Amino acid sequence: MRLLPTFAPLALLSALLSGLPAVSAAEDFVCAPKQMLKVIVQADIPGLPPTHFARAPKTMYRYEQNMARVEEQADPVSGMRLLMIVHEPDIWVIDRAKNAGEHTIDPGPTYRVRMRIFPDSVKSQAIRDLEFGCEVQMMTKAGAKTRTEGDVTVYELADGKETVLLKTDTASGRPLRVELYGGDKRLAALDYKQYAMTTPVDELLFSKPEGVQIREKPAQ
Repeated sequence: MRLLPTFAPLALLSALLSGLPAVSAAEDFVCAPKQMLKVIVQADIPGLPPTHFARAPKTMYRYEQNMARVEEQADPVSGMRLLMIVHEPDIWVIDRAKNAGEHTIDPGPTYRVRMRIFPDSVKSQAIRDLEFGCEVQMMTKAGAKTRTEGDVTVYELADGKETVLLKTDTASGRPLRVELYGGDKRLAALDYKQYAMTTPVDELLFSKPEGVQIREKPAQ
């Protein structure tokens, strides 16, 4: 299984192969959008300068349970422009600035993609399990409380000292913003700049890119 680190401050190359947790609020829930989903998010992290790379928008695609794509903008410090494509069991990690990358095979035994919103540093398993593409379903399954604020529906999930708020457009159900709190302190947030289900599926988005120098990475 491929676990994608989609929370903006994380480096794309830190992606790790991982099995399902032994105890998980979402262990019996498989996020598998039936239409291709395109999401653009931008991090809002207290204390970071407005021009920090962690605030740069990130574009993601996912389809069914085995296809995903994550695109980062160019990092002004390292010069890297990372792209990850997953079409299980094939995985490509590419630096678009150098037009080169690696290909590896997911050893399995589970061939599915998990596009988690938050990193492993979050202590709550229920909050860590939340994924792009199934935000409302997973919040509801985990027992989130709901309230309405004007045209916005707020889902609130508290677990221990951590709380996550998911704000959606009441009319369409489209996610607008997700916020993570530790106690009363807001730790981070993501604004959804785009959230759209599209048809037909563009299979090329989940395939080996043409014209890129690919090195085979030994299986782990």
